[in-house]
Amino acid sequence: MNHRFEIHPGGQRVSYSSRKSAEDYERQISEQGKLGMSFAQKPDICQTIFRKFFTTFQQAASIFQSSNSPSGLNVSVTLSPEMPGWNNVIEGLPSEVKLHDHSGPRYLVAKTDATNLQLLDPTTLEPLASASYKALDSRLDGQLSASHSCWDKETNEFYNFSCKFGGRFPTYKVFRIKGDGSVDIIARIEDAPLSYLHSLAMTSK
Repeated sequence: MNHRFEIHPGGQRVSYSSRKSAEDYERQISEQGKLGMSFAQKPDICQTIFRKFFTTFQQAASIFQSSNSPSGLNVSVTLSPEMPGWNNVIEGLPSEVKLHDHSGPRYLVAKTDATNLQLLDPTTLEPLASASYKALDSRLDGQLSASHSCWDKETNEFYNFSCKFGGRFPTYKVFRIKGDGSVDIIARIEDAPLSYLHSLAMTSK
């Protein structure tokens, strides 16, 4: 569920709206009669936090699934307004999908700890498309990424990492998406163990 608050001019009135972002995913759960893993948690609330953490890797298939439906994934951990790199995805949207042309953001991108992404309408919160970092650049082919990425507002550059399973160690790629949509691989790490990295931090130097 995503939530939207609009503070009107003068600051005396606030409007609220909300919308589910995974209705097709909910429908799939209802039809199959079982709940897959969601954000490192099992349906049993009595499990310890460490058990929940390990289910991230034990049941990875249910996180890393792809979907052709805009609302076919459970993604919404963090939201990024106008995250760069979406030009190709936006150009491929159906003709009836129109992005907003106003003073606010034209779109929002929902992220999670997998590399799944979701494009949202910033006003209605309607899911418009589902994608992945790999759809933005084929080199970003990992399964894990940070929900809390970093954005340099001065340069309009987005930073995150992609972690691909396989071999003795996974492959980490720290990347930057520039304002024009181009992607740079800043670092490639192939000798570190598999880790669950939920957030990144950035300093000015």
